[in-house]
Amino acid sequence: MDVKDIIKNRRQELNMTLLDIAKKVGVSEATVSRWESGDIANMKRDKIALLAKALDISPSVIMGWDEPIKTIGYHEPEISPFIDVDALEAKKRREEKKVSKQNEENKNDSELDELDKTMLSLFQSLSIIEKCEIITQLKKKST
Repeated sequence: MDVKDIIKNRRQELNMTLLDIAKKVGVSEATVSRWESGDIANMKRDKIALLAKALDISPSVIMGWDEPIKTIGYHEPEISPFIDVDALEAKKRREEKKVSKQNEENKNDSELDELDKTMLSLFQSLSIIEKCEIITQLKKKST
């Protein structure tokens, strides 16, 4: 799905107007309209972050790097109607297998100290959305 479609679909899903989004992001209504039409393809980083917050989705979803998932309340995931549920479940199974394999490897790794094990355990307990947000923040810091 194109970025413009993700933005428009999510805004409509939330029953928000172009003006609602414009006010939350700090841009004009015309700018939001141009994002949704694809006239503006390169959004500024600060606007991506504000738009993600306004639409209650991860910046990585807006950029098209991740599946669109909407959250309700405190990060209780609910699948959006424009997601391929089978693909999402298959991705989850692959990640669970990967985590399981990593857990086995980590059990055999005597070099990990208690802090490393605690951090790994905490990261593995995060939802996909929370992991994406952390990874996005780490990528921003590295650039």
